[in-house]
Amino acid sequence: MVIFVNKAFNFSKINRYDTYIININKRDYEKMQECIYNLTKKYNYRIKKFYEIEKTNTKQFEFNNQIKFIISHKKLLINIINDVLKIYKEELKNTNVVFLSGSFARGTNKMSSDMDLHFFYKNDNYNYVYEEIISYIISRVINKSRDCIDPTFIFNIQNENKIMITSKMDKSKLRVILKYKNKEIKYSYKKGKKRRFYLQYTNTRDINKLFNYLSIEIGKNNEEWCHCFEVIKGKKLFNKLYDKIYNQEQNLINNNYISNKINVLKETIKVSRNNIINYVSKACDLIRPLYDKYSEIIKSTDIVHGDETRLKVLSEKNEEGNVKTNYVWLFRTSQSFNKQITFYYYNDGRKYSILMISRRTLVTLVV
Repeated sequence: MVIFVNKAFNFSKINRYDTYIININKRDYEKMQECIYNLTKKYNYRIKKFYEIEKTNTKQFEFNNQIKFIISHKKLLINIINDVLKIYKEELKNTNVVFLSGSFARGTNKMSSDMDLHFFYKNDNYNYVYEEIISYIISRVINKSRDCIDPTFIFNIQNENKIMITSKMDKSKLRVILKYKNKEIKYSYKKGKKRRFYLQYTNTRDINKLFNYLSIEIGKNNEEWCHCFEVIKGKKLFNKLYDKIYNQEQNLINNNYISNKINVLKETIKVSRNNIINYVSKACDLIRPLYDKYSEIIKSTDIVHGDETRLKVLSEKNEEGNVKTNYVWLFRTSQSFNKQITFYYYNDGRKYSILMISRRTLVTLVV
């Protein structure tokens, strides 16, 4: 079935469409082509470099270089989106918020990642045709398929639409055509992503309803991607609305999130007490040279401040058969010493001489 639309999307009879034609005028067609040409020329070299670097596998990079790569890629993408929004400023004057979510907002993105780009509008006069044109332009400039750009939140705001549209999808791909007279720009959505096109253009674009949805999702302790945003347009309005759910999110994190994560870890990662003790012991062996070095520095300084604290050792008994009390000593260099070091020493007695500090060292004990 082929559906023709003119400056508006009409999904009143969704019935497993395999082709959707969007008629545009001469100005829109020429402007779109010019925009793609200019931005590709501006960003093509950098985009190619990012793809080349990603193919070499960024995991072999030093951690700091991985972070720099991801951040610079994110900045590049935001610059491209901003450039397109400026070019289509007049056509999108009814939009009040544009933002990224997911990996690009979180800073864990790759060039191969899908892009969660969202448009919200001031009123019901949604500029869907220009939204589709802009999404296509961005996909061309960054050399990705059009179906890699979609708004995850918009898919989920109205669950009844999601259920209805999903039920009407078949396994064929969706062809989309931007058409001006006999000139056509064709692209497609894979069969698994076909429903996204319909969900994008049938669900609400009221920013207030988005925050109602977020409030519910926070209560469900939903995945962390629900709370990652990179706002490109309308930051003031977005932040004002987000403030209303901020305390709700903070309370959830403080009261439930950490304990829930710990419980999940307990169920999924079962480590015996002996193994934990062995891990700690082996870690201590690895840093023993550093500990010994600090000990030598403490012993060689002229002034050392010291204090001790009692420590009950359940596995050890004294002569009377009671739980034995041992001590953890703390020694610290004076402020006049050029290396400020705090040194801990475990011992079964209270005599500071166990550290074998040289006789010329003055020890100040806190008693």
